Amino acid sequence: MIRSSRLLVLNFVNICSEWVALVYGFMCSFATVPPMAFKILQVKSSECQKRSSCFSRVLGLLLPFFSILGSSILLFGTENMASPCAWCRHTSCVPFPPWLEVQSRWWYCDDCGGISADARFDKNAGIFDMLTLECPNGENVNVDISQFSTSDQEFLSNQLPNICRADCSSPYIH
Repeated sequence: MIRSSRLLVLNFVNICSEWVALVYGFMCSFATVPPMAFKILQVKSSECQKRSSCFSRVLGLLLPFFSILGSSILLFGTENMASPCAWCRHTSCVPFPPWLEVQSRWWYCDDCGGISADARFDKNAGIFDMLTLECPNGENVNVDISQFSTSDQEFLSNQLPNICRADCSSPYIH
């Protein structure tokens, strides 16, 4: 059961890349799969059918080549720029399981995992009370963290991603 659920989760997360590979493979098959031998069936192909077959084979070679080239340029050419497709991150990563609350999920697709913050320590109370959070989209947010009532830096560091998801206007790098 655990193995089956793992396969389901992997399939759920990678479905977009699998569909793209299926489409590319289907286009490549036009060029690489040999045509059916009509001589066996004793059916003569007309000149128009021969041209159509030749055209589909050439198109079957060129279309996948230029599609893969174009998608590679799109994906690798936008490294330090804003994403050309803002919703594309949702096709390659799904927070799982989606029916649980945000803090209870097994993994996340946002950029809150690598954020940093500065915490203010209240010497009178002996706890951290204010946090200046540097959100993934570049904004700075002041968050009251006195409800945690902690002086433990490691605990506070572990809570940063959850605080980011709750208090930043966007948990993604733009």
